[in-house]
Amino acid sequence: MSFFDSFFGLKGYSSYQFLLSREEIDDLVSLSNIPSLTRDEEKIVEKALDERRLGDGRISMAQIDETLRDLENKGKISMHDRESLLKIFDRFSKNKLKKS
Repeated sequence: MSFFDSFFGLKGYSSYQFLLSREEIDDLVSLSNIPSLTRDEEKIVEKALDERRLGDGRISMAQIDETLRDLENKGKISMHDRESLLKIFDRFSKNKLKKS
């Protein structure tokens, strides 16, 4: 992690792409139980992540981070929502990669 990243609190997420289905996105977001994340915001996150996946359904944690950061910058979700969702997707991706 560079000085710039550590100064601004950015974490270097992996660019390794893993398979993530639309159903897995929906499950992870809707079952996240983040109190500040409304149902409308959940739908926005689900749609953005689904659109960010490649044609073969692959996405990386770096792309998930970028997508959620973009939603935060546009005021669609809060910083707390983004951080909480990143933890959930990061845990999921690590478990998925262990199995492959």
